[in-house]
Amino acid sequence: MNIDADFDSAFFETKYGKLHYKHHDGNTTPIVFLHGLAASVKSWTRLVEFLPDSLDIYLVDLIGHGMSEAPKIEYTLKMQYEILCDFIKRAVGRPTVLFGHSYGGWLAAYYAAYNDAEGLVLESPSGLREFMENRKIYNTGYIEHMVKRALTLNPREYVLRSTLNADNSGMLLDAGVLSMIKCKCLIVWGSGDDLISPAYADSFHRLIKGSVLDMINAKHTPHYGTAEKVAELLTRFLTYDEGGRG
Repeated sequence: MNIDADFDSAFFETKYGKLHYKHHDGNTTPIVFLHGLAASVKSWTRLVEFLPDSLDIYLVDLIGHGMSEAPKIEYTLKMQYEILCDFIKRAVGRPTVLFGHSYGGWLAAYYAAYNDAEGLVLESPSGLREFMENRKIYNTGYIEHMVKRALTLNPREYVLRSTLNADNSGMLLDAGVLSMIKCKCLIVWGSGDDLISPAYADSFHRLIKGSVLDMINAKHTPHYGTAEKVAELLTRFLTYDEGGRG
């Protein structure tokens, strides 16, 4: 598939502004893709080239990103979660498979813990309590490093700083939250991830019962650097029985 030729752009009205998304109509359970910090629907350009045309796909620009509006508000995970719940309820209209990368993985995992979902794919997800607390203790320059890195993708510095500085302590992913995920789950992690250590992959795998972990030769964005491999894993996952086994 081609992200421009085979997807229709649309906007979804939220109380925080217009949310942009791209939709490819298919005959499968809908799959909602959630990108990472500073990214956009464009981050999935390479991945969709290797996905079957039959898939029903929604590529979402989180508020403050891509072609979505970027109001001067506090960019918390709670705000993005509220929007996601409303979007799936009113725009998609039925339970979905969620594919979340990094910050989008955090959002996807939290959604799957508290809502019905048909499946969950976490790619190098953020939000694990252990990671977030270690980040504060051992990496005092983390936010400045991330802002500088993210500005190359999203020039809205206030969005980036607000997201990175937001108090999301009540929505961190820990044993209590992750144990609530009942849908089948695939975890994909790059063995060379330079932003979120691959060591945290085992924590997600252990805490999400029945999850499948695939470590692949990639960095933080396997869906971009190793798109064909991730597409293969995703396509196989979509045919798995409950519990993540084929």
